Amino acid sequence: RYVAYTARATNVFDVYRYDTQSGASTLVSANLGNGGHSLAADPSSSPAVSADGRYVLFQSYALDLTPGASVRTNHYLRDMQLGTTLALTANTSKASVASMTPDGHYVALGFSATAPGLFVFDIQSGQFVFTNSTTGITNISISPDGQRIAYVLSSGLWLLDRVANTNRQLTTYFNSKRPGLKFSADG
Repeated sequence: RYVAYTARATNVFDVYRYDTQSGASTLVSANLGNGGHSLAADPSSSPAVSADGRYVLFQSYALDLTPGASVRTNHYLRDMQLGTTLALTANTSKASVASMTPDGHYVALGFSATAPGLFVFDIQSGQFVFTNSTTGITNISISPDGQRIAYVLSSGLWLLDRVANTNRQLTTYFNSKRPGLKFSADG
């Protein structure tokens, strides 16, 4: 029913959610005043929407999406039902990648530098529920149940299982420029 997308509005890119039943588009990357952005330096992109359309995960360079943001390139989670935005990677200069479970329960975050570099955020509890010291992550995907995380390092593709407490390398070569890193519905 829902599609999250990036579109150009005036001279900047913002993230929107489109409802295929009502035909309405809603701004996701809203600033603190619930408006869009006017600075070309504030683009938002890379949206992912939960199956029910409630949550939209996206990346943005804007500094006015949540109070206190002082470093560009953060990942945000917008609750479309409550109209709130949460900064998941606020004020870090580390590059990050993110993936959300289809039901919007968990978000996996991977960072390019500085340990810990892998986190899992539980949207329902509002807390980070897992960290791992892995660094140098260039792509990431989380299974639908939130138990497994596939991620890419320069050394290859890895699979971490939070429940089994295992972390193993699947392949020594992986082209991160053409990721296609996704789990099946049964994880």
